[in-house]
Amino acid sequence: MVATVLSKAAAQDGPVAVYGQDIDPTAGALAATWLVGDGVTSRVEVGDVFSADRYPDLQVDRIVTHPPFGPLRSEVPLDPDDPRWIYGEPAAGDAGAAWIQHCLFHLAEGGRAVIALPPRVLADRSKAGRVMQGIVKAGYLEAVIALPPRILPDTPVAPVLMVFAKGRERLDGKPAPTLMVDAEDVPTSGGRRERTLPIETIERLEAVVKAWTEGTPPESSDAAVATYDQIVENGFDLTPRRYVVQPGIEINTSALRKEALMLRGRLSSDIERSHLADASLLTLLEGGIR
Repeated sequence: MVATVLSKAAAQDGPVAVYGQDIDPTAGALAATWLVGDGVTSRVEVGDVFSADRYPDLQVDRIVTHPPFGPLRSEVPLDPDDPRWIYGEPAAGDAGAAWIQHCLFHLAEGGRAVIALPPRVLADRSKAGRVMQGIVKAGYLEAVIALPPRILPDTPVAPVLMVFAKGRERLDGKPAPTLMVDAEDVPTSGGRRERTLPIETIERLEAVVKAWTEGTPPESSDAAVATYDQIVENGFDLTPRRYVVQPGIEINTSALRKEALMLRGRLSSDIERSHLADASLLTLLEGGIR
């Protein structure tokens, strides 16, 4: 994880200092070398952030991280009393909930974190989903950007960028709305193993997100605003495609819900009839055997 710290007074002048920590000594050394080469004041530590956080009291204004997408790897079992687990102790293999809470713990009031995560964090129904619900209810989720597959190295999945911000004002007593951007199908270039986004696409997405953070609703066809009530109505499913409706397409969620209930009722009825038919067949067979 690498966090860029900006002083609020000098936020327009660029980074004041960069702090990072990586479990891999080689990766940590490379990061430190790159930062020194760029003339950036930095400190990069080595160690497992979940068992040995090298910056336990650090509060930063900006966090940018692309944590591993695999299961949660820690040198020792997680401490259930760790102060970072405000919204729930992560379960075994629950890396997403652990990374998000770790970043929020170190984020200063008014700060912003951008985390690249696998898409499963958007609609998790396990313990991780309950953790995410708590974070959404706290009003920290500012934006979700779905990206195309293979856009990040070493993983074929379609990642998402989740933007969290502390200090967002509530709206009518509820968490502020969340920007949803569905860029999963935008054109990419590159080979079969790794793809890249065209610079114009990157600039367009950057402009949409920047405008949103400054209070301007999106005008792009692949972006929409999801209110807290809409997120609740969708069962806290944060998949952008649920909220971004393409031009000319209208989705009546109430009608879809009624249709789903009707189909569920039909399925239950069909299952009951099937059970009765099985019982009748068994009776006939037993009668024939006698």
